[in-house]
Amino acid sequence: MSLITYTTAFTGGPSFFTGISGASELVPHIFPVSIDGRAYMLDTASGRYARTFEARLRDSVDQAEIPGETSINPQGLWRRGQTSWHFGFNQKYGDLPDSNVQRFNDSLGVDVWTEGELTLLDDTKVSLSTTGTNLYLAVVGDELFCSDGSNIKYSTDPFASSPTWTTITGTGAVRDLQTIGDDAYVVFAGTGSTQGINKVDGGTHALQGTSQAYGVEFGAIGYAKGRLIAGGHNSAKLWFDPSGNNPTADFTHPDSKFRWTGFASGQNAIYCAGFSGQTSMVYKITLKADGTLDTPVVAAELPVGEEIKSLSSYLGFVIIGTNEGFRYASPDSDASLVVGQTISLPNPVLTADGHQEYIWVGFTNYTSAKTGLGRIDLSHFVDPNVPASAPDLMYTGQGEVQSVTTLSSKQVFTVSGVGVVVQDTANLVAEGFCETGTWRWGIPDPKFLAFFDLEYETLNGEIAVDFAYDGGSYSSLGSATAQSSVSRTLTGVDTQFREAKFKVILKRDSGTSTQGPVLGRWQARAVPSPSRSELFQVPILLHQRINRFNREYHVDVNSELEKLRNLIHDPRIINYQEGNEVYRCIVESVEWTPVDQPNDDFIFDGTATVTLRSLVE
Repeated sequence: MSLITYTTAFTGGPSFFTGISGASELVPHIFPVSIDGRAYMLDTASGRYARTFEARLRDSVDQAEIPGETSINPQGLWRRGQTSWHFGFNQKYGDLPDSNVQRFNDSLGVDVWTEGELTLLDDTKVSLSTTGTNLYLAVVGDELFCSDGSNIKYSTDPFASSPTWTTITGTGAVRDLQTIGDDAYVVFAGTGSTQGINKVDGGTHALQGTSQAYGVEFGAIGYAKGRLIAGGHNSAKLWFDPSGNNPTADFTHPDSKFRWTGFASGQNAIYCAGFSGQTSMVYKITLKADGTLDTPVVAAELPVGEEIKSLSSYLGFVIIGTNEGFRYASPDSDASLVVGQTISLPNPVLTADGHQEYIWVGFTNYTSAKTGLGRIDLSHFVDPNVPASAPDLMYTGQGEVQSVTTLSSKQVFTVSGVGVVVQDTANLVAEGFCETGTWRWGIPDPKFLAFFDLEYETLNGEIAVDFAYDGGSYSSLGSATAQSSVSRTLTGVDTQFREAKFKVILKRDSGTSTQGPVLGRWQARAVPSPSRSELFQVPILLHQRINRFNREYHVDVNSELEKLRNLIHDPRIINYQEGNEVYRCIVESVEWTPVDQPNDDFIFDGTATVTLRSLVE
């Protein structure tokens, strides 16, 4: 009987498995397995041969001081969800390491500002209908004033079902309107003596005309630190408390093309904003000890191309409306402005107004069907100088949101070509939604949605849920409709996905327009389904002589052991061949069990149990 020695890898003719390196021609016809191209005989009698898959989930321990979701057995389901939304919108991903679980991507028609609740917002209605395109608001006492073309209109009951509006005839197209004390000041376009700033007496509603006309063509006005501020129309001139005919400008920007667009009062300075070409700046003007004003100096400069459209202040903070959205700014120790990042919007921001802990901002044509307001929460910040914000009251229609104010703790705003729109506290919106950020459950691997849980106060109305995955469109998961119920679990989908987002839709009660659902919590439970490695436990016979099919093969036991151990010391990807199948693997361990010493050369026969882990895509 012949002896065949294979102390080195088998070489010679072409591989039995075309295109596979590290495979053996001796498998499967002579030997059942090969490791890194070296054929071996299995020790089937040992009972140690095994194939299994690695566990889908590893054991974990919750080390948090306060027990949470990781403290319980998830039964193979990974949980993601929200119990509050008060940190606002504009978060694209829900579970990145720096994500805030109390933020979301987008919303419309829902109130997110009460911690632990998602509810419907009030609806809106038109109080004054007009085709005017210069609609600026002012509040004097308990009366609401609005410019409309060349006239000023006012109402004592703008929220009534049939409000009364009285017209004050003006002298030219209104360019701006500003509340100062008990009066309203208005800038009219015109020529000659009609140019300037006129006053509407808050008591008599009389328009003081030529006696208040300065013969100077003003464009925008503001009121800060007890001073009336006016910027020139199509000029770089700036006036503080202008008086007399053709008053001399207090400051003229060195760039003759610079145009002033807004004024605001800070904690220790007056701020004046404008632009020239693609450059926008905010100037600060501080007060001297004697009450006079310092020369304007730059307090902030925006990136090239971002144009300042408006400037507003509230509680010493500044909102900069731009052609790209809005920025929040806070003063530093020398009254310069520290400007936060832009909150991007589809259209320019032309107005803002503060009340209590909120600032309302004009969200012009926020969607193709809605225009209205966004809300800033000054009590919560998502980043330095980036307060929480979200869409708020909306009007169904299109048009620039030109002005916003607060009257009787209710919001009022104007829409160009539509009129004065007011908050309708007698009706909730019929429907609103909150769209989550995209969730990946912490891994990029595939997964399945098993269940979607809703918890809410005693139900009035309906809560529906839409589901979208891997960049696709939304489809319905189902809804909670049982009135007076407090929870509902929706069945997930069988489709495998990598990432998903949800749209929670609230619908008001069909019988009572002031009642709607109050959502307290949603939770999506998913089954992770990552590709799983296969584990091979392979007991191979390492005997100096192996008889196979009546042929005797010689094995250099020590050499084979050394080669196997080198796959531990110097790990690399190898091929494991079992029958007609070949797997790319890493050798995890080699266990040597000697059983006999057939000769006096200190070489043992035995079994080497090799554990391999397959590599999967």
